[in-house]
Parts: sequence; C-alpha cells; structure tokens
Amino acid sequence: MVVDTETRAAEAARELSALYEKAKTEDEYKEIVRRGEEIKNTLEGEFPDIEISVLYPSYFAEYYSLLKFPSSRKDRYRFADRMGWLCATAKDPDNRVKMFYLRAEIASNLLGDQENANWCNNEINKIISSEKVSIASILRHINSRGTVEMAENNWREAVKIFSEIERFPEDILKRPENLRHTANITNNWGASLIRGDIDLPKGREKLLIARELYLQEEVPPEKHLEGIKNRLREADEKS
Repeated sequence: MVVDTETRAAEAARELSALYEKAKTEDEYKEIVRRGEEIKNTLEGEFPDIEISVLYPSYFAEYYSLLKFPSSRKDRYRFADRMGWLCATAKDPDNRVKMFYLRAEIASNLLGDQENANWCNNEINKIISSEKVSIASILRHINSRGTVEMAENNWREAVKIFSEIERFPEDILKRPENLRHTANITNNWGASLIRGDIDLPKGREKLLIARELYLQEEVPPEKHLEGIKNRLREADEKS
C-alpha cells in the first residue's frame, strides 16, 4: 500500500511538471492550478510535506499566472499567505528550502518586497547550514540569492553569486535532479553578464550552455528556451 501511494504521488508530480513546462497562457496556468487542487484531494501521507512534494509545479503555475497576467494585490497577498503557511508547517528540510525559495520569488517579483526576499534567503541559509539537504536545495538557494540581486540591478553581485556553482563537479551539476537548477543558474548568470554590460561574449556563452542543459531534460522547458532567445536578442542589441 505504501508503495502504491508513493507511486501515485510520483505520477501526479510528473503530470503537473509536464503540464507546467508547456504552459504559456493564463488559461494553461490556471488549468494546472485546478488540476493540482483535484490531485490534492486524493493525496495520502503526512501533510503538508506530501502536498509540497507533489503540488510544487502547481504553486509555480499560480505564481506565474499572477505575475504575467492581470491580478489584484489582494490575490497576490492571499497566495503569499498560503505559501507562507506551507513553508512554516513543512518538516522536511528540502521542502522548506523549496518553499522559502518560492516565497523569495513572490516577495521580490509579486510584492516588490526585497527585504522579505532577503529574509527568506537568510532562512534558507540557516536550513542549509544546520540540516542535511540535497545539492538541489543548495543550487536553488544560489539561484534565489542571485535573482534577488538581479531584481535590484546589482549585476556584478549577481554574477558573483551565480559563479558559486563552479565549486561543484560538472558530473554532479548534470545529474537529473540538479540539471534544471544548474541550467537556471547558468541562464541567469548569462543574462546578468549581458544586462550589466560586464562581458557580452561570455554572457552569450553562458546562455548557450544553459540552452543545451535545458534540452537534456526529459521535457525541455519551452518558456525557458524562449527566454534564452530573448536574452540573446538583448546581447545582439548591445553589440
């Protein structure tokens, strides 16, 4: 029975992830959120950790639907409060890192609250320092810290943070569970080099490396690949 439950949860997580990677429109993001709610009602296990493990893609779908399309401040704060509750009640350290990462994105990009985003990153640092977490959680933290600096146009500091992935061996960075985080960091590293007018050729190089990493995934993320095209266009316009 335990195996069956774990199998169903894993299948549900894969379903939501596959839908999320292809989503571009408001309706597609909202459909993922709706499907996540349906799946939530079928979950068994310790809450909220099982919910976070399975429904995390639907949280990001809701985040992007609020970020990319018209939304009220009330809806944004309601979403932030719900994600904050999950973050506060999760027991698994990797799940707490995941939720603090999402909270930092919400604070920085949805609410314009850089102080709160920095606090979330400090909490992630405490978890990483005091508890055993995965490499994926550490990479997620690097990306979160770097994107906060990007939001403040602190391009050189962002580049410095993203370059921290160089401490990890390439074979570890390219493991399936780490590949997306490695690609995201490399992608943002390239964008920071370009937007900060720091090193355009190196910025292009990082973006092309990130593209190859995304393409190695079982389901390449269309939205990130489209974003790389736009960032390469930015570099061309600066040349």
